[in-house]
Amino acid sequence: MLARQRLLFIRNLAIALVNGLFTLIILLIAPLGLLAVIVNTFLVIVASFFVGMVGDQVIRWLLAGFDPTRLSEGRGEITYLNSERSIERCDRD
Repeated sequence: MLARQRLLFIRNLAIALVNGLFTLIILLIAPLGLLAVIVNTFLVIVASFFVGMVGDQVIRWLLAGFDPTRLSEGRGEITYLNSERSIERCDRD
């Protein structure tokens, strides 16, 4: 579990740094002061990192009780019954 959290941390950090790099490039083109460019880039990096962390927590919360082994139990073929395209599930035995 610790390795998984470390991977999520590294992924979020990489995303934040890439977003910060793009922001830095865009802001260096604009006629702004150097301090404004540095502060804005830093804020984009921090915001990207925390949005990624919050997104990971939301995904973890949504998947809390999810059992991937039960996915194959409900599988079946979907067939069309008539021209109105109502759908019926034919479960496999």
